[in-house]
Amino acid sequence: MRPLLHVRLASGAPGPCGFAVQKYTNGVLDKILRPHPSNTNGTMYLTVDFNANPPVVYAVTTAFNPTMDQNAVVKVVDDGSATGTATLLATAGVNECFRGISFGPNVLTPAITANQLPDGNLRLTVSGSSNISYSVESTPVVAPTSWTSRVTNSSSSGTFIYDDLTATNSAHRYYRATYRP
Repeated sequence: MRPLLHVRLASGAPGPCGFAVQKYTNGVLDKILRPHPSNTNGTMYLTVDFNANPPVVYAVTTAFNPTMDQNAVVKVVDDGSATGTATLLATAGVNECFRGISFGPNVLTPAITANQLPDGNLRLTVSGSSNISYSVESTPVVAPTSWTSRVTNSSSSGTFIYDDLTATNSAHRYYRATYRP
């Protein structure tokens, strides 16, 4: 049986222990992971990828200085060492500060195929990720383009069909499918 793992932020003053990433295994504090590879900044927010082995912590470091700017996004891996291995992923710009972190869906690039219907119009099949919205757009010329939205749809299977019943009204028509967050 795999041990129960909890990761949380420590309370207290900022520094090597305050606001650090604490790792608990089966309810017992196992270690304090160092959230930044080159300083003692703590973390304000975190999310964990439990699909990785070992789990990977992604966090936003604190920015405790007179201007409260320029914190960073880090990745912390519990590699078996006393403090884990931290990797700096991004640093906020001057007078900017990251205020959270989350994972979004892994969205597939849509694929689109076309078949001509008996009346001369087109049936478009769009394939991508399940339960993700994709839009079908068209344009009569390649350049300069002026895309017109035809339909936005999603499906539990990741595939949907759109019949363009106005395709015979154009001498040429180009299509694309795009992800719509």
